Amino acid sequence: MSESPLNHPILKQSFAAIDREIGSHNFSPAEYAIVRRVIHSTADFEFKHLLRFSPGAIESAIIALQAKTPIVTDVNMVAQGIGSMAQKTFGNPVIAAIDRARSRFQAERAPKPDCSTAGKNFRRRFM
Repeated sequence: MSESPLNHPILKQSFAAIDREIGSHNFSPAEYAIVRRVIHSTADFEFKHLLRFSPGAIESAIIALQAKTPIVTDVNMVAQGIGSMAQKTFGNPVIAAIDRARSRFQAERAPKPDCSTAGKNFRRRFM
């Protein structure tokens, strides 16, 4: 049986190193799990001081994930990075906002076909 990605030995070692570096903190266990994951993903320990949690934010996020609410990321690299885990857990769709913006921009800039263009394209392809 293969090791779960959530319990992989390398991940455990990385988290142990983060725990040693962070030391004592005032995060709740749920908040610290997120802080630790962010630090692991970015290799930036400054996030210990930068992240803030609104009351009820984690609980609301869990409810949204359970409801299969789409996860929106800024760029495709992040979407690719979390996509497999999203599918293994709640199956949420993952959307990269930059791809949506690019598609919309390209659609807005594309020439609008008219009847004569459609006719010319048809004749070129089939006649």
